[in-house]
Amino acid sequence: MALVSLQLGQTPQTKEMMYTAAQSHLIVDEYFLIPGGIGIVVTAILYGTITKWGFFKQRWITVKWILTVLLVAIGAGYMGVTIKENMAYAQKVLTENADTSIFFAHVRHVAIAGIVQLVIFVYIIVLSVVKPWKK
Repeated sequence: MALVSLQLGQTPQTKEMMYTAAQSHLIVDEYFLIPGGIGIVVTAILYGTITKWGFFKQRWITVKWILTVLLVAIGAGYMGVTIKENMAYAQKVLTENADTSIFFAHVRHVAIAGIVQLVIFVYIIVLSVVKPWKK
């Protein structure tokens, strides 16, 4: 939510503001989202190991595992890479006066991926509460 809010909530007007926005996106990614993603995976492993539910005893848990891996892949594999590329591109805009359209395209792509992640995460919560497909 924080990153999507940052992505959609501001439109930098100057190249300095663009660089600052890219920095803030990178900070949120590296200091909040990456540790949060690691925490989700560690928690899932602990729950799978310690509780009676296991890893694949119920179909709804298997679906949660698949969706969690998808969340991590979207976050680390796409969003994180794009945010880091955007930081480098913002530096290029700042120093070389490059075209800003790539920067804003990256912002839109990360915001869309963040919304997709949010929808998947809400679905995972619903699966945890409803526990469909019980044996």
